[in-house]
Amino acid sequence: MSEFKKIRHRIEYAGVMLVVKLTGLLPRRVASALGAFLGWKAYRIFQVRRKVSVDNIRASLDFASAGSAADKIACASYQNLGRSFVE
Repeated sequence: MSEFKKIRHRIEYAGVMLVVKLTGLLPRRVASALGAFLGWKAYRIFQVRRKVSVDNIRASLDFASAGSAADKIACASYQNLGRSFVE
């Protein structure tokens, strides 16, 4: 692994740990709302991951004709992942 990647991974880890520590100080409802927001932002930002998620949902649940249903499920999954991360 290159030195740049090592440094980048350490910075990412420090950022994640900072968020984890700070969210531990929040009331449960606020932390849950923050997690849902972070999940929603991740869904909007990571377009490649979003496309993979939606395609997988369509393939597994036969939503070929109902694109918005697969999008809603994928977005809700990202929000739930955000809540889990914050917990």
